[in-house]
Amino acid sequence: MGIRTADLAATAITTTMDTPILIRTTTTTETDMDMTTGTLIATAPAAAALTATATHTTAMTIIIITITTTMGRHPTMFSPSMSLQSYSLLFLFDLLAIVNEFVSHALSRGLIAPRDPSQYSFGLQRLEVVFAFANSLSLFFSGMYALKEALEVMLEEEDHKHDPTGSYNAVIPIAAAVIGTLAIIRLSIHKPYYKFMSRSRFSEWTTNPFIQAHGLVATILLLVHWTQSIYAASPARTQTHVAPAADALGACAIGLVLMWLATPLAIAMGQILLQVTPAPLVSALQRACGEIASMEGVMQVAKAQYWSNAFNEQVGVIHVQHRSGADPSVVREHVRERLMARVPGDWWIQVEVGQSRII
Repeated sequence: MGIRTADLAATAITTTMDTPILIRTTTTTETDMDMTTGTLIATAPAAAALTATATHTTAMTIIIITITTTMGRHPTMFSPSMSLQSYSLLFLFDLLAIVNEFVSHALSRGLIAPRDPSQYSFGLQRLEVVFAFANSLSLFFSGMYALKEALEVMLEEEDHKHDPTGSYNAVIPIAAAVIGTLAIIRLSIHKPYYKFMSRSRFSEWTTNPFIQAHGLVATILLLVHWTQSIYAASPARTQTHVAPAADALGACAIGLVLMWLATPLAIAMGQILLQVTPAPLVSALQRACGEIASMEGVMQVAKAQYWSNAFNEQVGVIHVQHRSGADPSVVREHVRERLMARVPGDWWIQVEVGQSRII
């Protein structure tokens, strides 16, 4: 769901003076908000996006499953190469991101449960954020596990026998990195994550951490392969020690890359779950509250809170107190206009008569 730029009237609800009224300034088409800059960006219609994403994600699922089950000479999780096993964890993260997209579309289309904006129920829409948070934590602990296993192999070689023949073809990391990068750019499988992590364009590889992760991991695998190839003609005893050490060092480095990728994503998703106001929109919210407080007939803004409820859904609550002679409907309309201009979203606007203080 994106941001509505058209002029909308308040929802018709029979209510008392101090009951909050939902003022909706959002829609499912046309535009979306960049949470790192607070600006509006164009998006595709929901129906077309759903069809395109279904086709893309189906193809991407097949590609990822193929890659993760053919790396090395055996299925990846049973491959003698620890480095390739660690790389498969990154593709597992990509696969779960695709599942996250299906969950998001099912929620936005009301396929999981009907949406009723007249109720105070934001929990269901946050399911996609919970899924993303769990996915980021899974990637972080996967990287930690790869790092732990690699360190155990290097520090306790007697107890952890490692197959020295765990080599692989150099084409495998190159092909995997190319496919992973194309999937990120062309299919935008991490775009909902990315807009909460960076201000740059999604397709810029120099600033996109998901593209950088695939490039770094592929480079590490090529270095491991190059090191093992150099010592391939060495005596068996030398090769027995060098090949496992190079593979373990590669797995250790890949584990650090996975943790580096997962940390900012987990923080961003955690802030959404904690209903933290996006940093770029704090000043916009303050300006909107200042304009509302200075309007004729308004005494003060008693409370204002704004947060991301889901990837493309922003909600807020504002409590405005007006003077006894002011028209509540006029005040509410002016508040709506100020909020639409500064911080559009689904706002629960409460307008009531303020109590005059005699000093």
